[in-house]
Amino acid sequence: MAMKDSYESRTRRVRRALVRRGLGFRLSPSKDRHSPEYGKFHIVDLESGEIVHGKRFSLTLEEIETFALE
Repeated sequence: MAMKDSYESRTRRVRRALVRRGLGFRLSPSKDRHSPEYGKFHIVDLESGEIVHGKRFSLTLEEIETFALE
């Protein structure tokens, strides 16, 4: 990953990689910057909606990139 990649381009790349596997990701709805879940994600199965990885919005974008681009 190049340092010049913006947050938005990284999320688009990860979303495309996950969709090819039938997965997606969700951003925590928390608006409280002090919450441990703020700005974190989890990975879900698109068909069933079940959480596949990152219970309770515990994944960073970097962790999702690692999972999706393996």
